[in-house]
Amino acid sequence: MSLFSHTSPVAAEGAQGIIRVESLHKDFGGPKVLDDVSFVLSRGHVHSLIGPNGAGKTTLLNILSCLYRPSAGQVFVEGCDLALLAPHQLAGLGMARTFQNLKICRNMTLEENVLLGAHIGLRTGLWAGIFRSPAMARRERELRLRASCWRWWVWMLIRRRCPSRCRTARSSDSRWRAR
Repeated sequence: MSLFSHTSPVAAEGAQGIIRVESLHKDFGGPKVLDDVSFVLSRGHVHSLIGPNGAGKTTLLNILSCLYRPSAGQVFVEGCDLALLAPHQLAGLGMARTFQNLKICRNMTLEENVLLGAHIGLRTGLWAGIFRSPAMARRERELRLRASCWRWWVWMLIRRRCPSRCRTARSSDSRWRAR
């Protein structure tokens, strides 16, 4: 069974990609969860991870986000060996893990949830955040604008799929808060 759909050989000569996985293996002392997984994720392409329950999808994501270490194999993010990085260093490269538990921020709007995930992109220090430096305020305005654009796209997708629910609700309505 293959976890990935791709059109070219994974270990092609010279293939760089944003993320490159080579001969990845993971076991937890019993059966192998991942066995010789290799792939390259390229910039500008959409990739998907599909497979049945127990296929190793979550284990792979946990390895890619530095929560687990592989039993064998290597992972490279932007050319950096993942084995040498801590999770916070990986976030500094622009890669972070989210979970499907929306109850953590259920009283926040969609925009506020997006901004919460974007805080690593502020790239300001503790004191700049406390005293709201001009650079930090400017970057926060940029992030709010981007989050607002995402909110609009999500609203349009929901409206298209569930038009009856959208007749009375607006995208900024409190009923659209994460539940």
